[in-house]
Amino acid sequence: MVLNSSLHQAVEKLKENNNLDIIDSTQDNRFFKNDKELWFIPTFLAKNLPSLIRKWKSPFPVAYFFVREEKKLRLILEVGPIQDGQIRLQLLNEIVKHNSQLFSAKSSALTNVNGTFTRIRHLSIDITDWNDIDYLSERINDFLVNDFKYDEVNKVLMDILQNYDSSKIGQQI
Repeated sequence: MVLNSSLHQAVEKLKENNNLDIIDSTQDNRFFKNDKELWFIPTFLAKNLPSLIRKWKSPFPVAYFFVREEKKLRLILEVGPIQDGQIRLQLLNEIVKHNSQLFSAKSSALTNVNGTFTRIRHLSIDITDWNDIDYLSERINDFLVNDFKYDEVNKVLMDILQNYDSSKIGQQI
């Protein structure tokens, strides 16, 4: 499926300008894709995460996605379905307790062994012109850097994953 939405075009522009090093549906068709959502993962995180056994909108247990709404753009970071519910809960709790200023989850999600996906960070920005790709890519870049703190979030996630007991996680989970 070839998508040509302004959201996808703006993200592609950021990728081409080396402002965003990610894997999304253009590189891996296991990522969900439509005109309103764009699922992705930073390339360096993908190299340190196992693939999911269960089908989800991402092939990885942690993923980002943009959601286009009428006048807003939301960016959401989720922990998805992991086959072993205990491993999922341990990872989720490790992320949230590591930095409660960057990550949060509903308390019920932190104890539900049967959970499938949990939002751990989400923010939105106003978008006034969905047709102007230059404006949109600049807004997204500014949003990632200044509001969402994308680089800081990814650094913390990487630290957590590197220090997580890797014997609990194989090549697929």
